[in-house]
Amino acid sequence: MDNRVFEELWDKAWDHAQPGQSKHAAVLVGPYGYQFWGFNKLKTHPLQQRFAKNSEAVFLHAEIDAIVSCLRVCDLSDLNRFDLYISRVRWEEQEGKKPPIMRWGNSKPCAGCRRAIESFDIRSVYYTLDSPRDQLLVEEWHRD
Repeated sequence: MDNRVFEELWDKAWDHAQPGQSKHAAVLVGPYGYQFWGFNKLKTHPLQQRFAKNSEAVFLHAEIDAIVSCLRVCDLSDLNRFDLYISRVRWEEQEGKKPPIMRWGNSKPCAGCRRAIESFDIRSVYYTLDSPRDQLLVEEWHRD
């Protein structure tokens, strides 16, 4: 796991989030320095519809967006050599204090994204947990 990737994800999540939208970012990191980025988007994609956790979950998730970006360049068989990093950043209100502070948020993949990750045989997944900005907590799971 590379913590520098999470620092990049922090910046990109803020830069790419649309107003009122969750600030999620994901990146597939592979051999030869390949990186394929993904972000939550208010658009649909057939791959998102295929793996949606339910019929209302039609908007593109960061994990699926990263997979779609990768498949534009790489073969399906290459995905088993990639690691997926996912982050969420958020504001947290503190009672009696202003302004709110920025924190890492839980970015555990939803059931649909997890099925996609397993289906595409992605090697390892690292995602942020709720934690202060300066105390990054990450959970991981690896392909069996």
